[in-house]
Amino acid sequence: MLPVPMGRSVATAAAALFLAAPAAGAVTVGQGDAVVVNGSECTVGFNGERESFTAAHCGTSGDRVRKVLDDGTWSPAIGTLDTSPRSEETTNDWARIRWDAGVELGPNEYTGDAQIPLDDIRRGETVCYYGWATGAATCGTYYARVGNSFLVDVEPGAPGDSGGPMWIPGRGFVGVHSASLDGRDNLTGRTKTFTLGATTADGGPIRDAIIDAFVSYFSDDAQAGAPKAPPPEPAGSSDSWLRAVFSGALQLLLAVLSLIFNG
Repeated sequence: MLPVPMGRSVATAAAALFLAAPAAGAVTVGQGDAVVVNGSECTVGFNGERESFTAAHCGTSGDRVRKVLDDGTWSPAIGTLDTSPRSEETTNDWARIRWDAGVELGPNEYTGDAQIPLDDIRRGETVCYYGWATGAATCGTYYARVGNSFLVDVEPGAPGDSGGPMWIPGRGFVGVHSASLDGRDNLTGRTKTFTLGATTADGGPIRDAIIDAFVSYFSDDAQAGAPKAPPPEPAGSSDSWLRAVFSGALQLLLAVLSLIFNG
């Protein structure tokens, strides 16, 4: 399984569109708006006082940011991307956009201004995301925390949704849309896709936590439909059932490991 980031590359020929764009002072940036960073389109996830948040994989620190306007043209460069210094692959996949003077920020119309810590979220709670490419709120359920990021069981987004807001309805903002993660249990052929969200605070590496989450999912799924344990075996083979269970669990773990890191 490899993460599928949701930024969208844009042809450089579109640079001609800048000519029709208004001056930076006339631009208002709203939550859920599309921005272009070094040729990739992403979504604004959350607005602060003079900064916004999006996904780190949308660009690199120092890249200039433009807004996609209602008519499809791009604004002049009106902000600068500042990625998490600890961002690596899917770990800490968040960034600030520091806006130039004169840029106005709209309200957080999807999430509200409240921010919900991961410690206050339980499995099964409703979590939604919005991406400008998808163009609508899509909701699913919270599955697990993975470091300072989190997994949501929800329909995957589209290229361009990266950085968009993820929130709990009626409670507040949780993080920004990061990637889709696909897993497959090689023992049964079952597959699973989770959407990865990133909070706007740094944490440690999340590879092991992602593995644990997929192993837990496939294990729980298997146990839900598992047959009853076999009757006691003849004397001398009482430990064979335990060995079989351990062997199966080990094979499942190796299958998920192979899938996540070898694609």
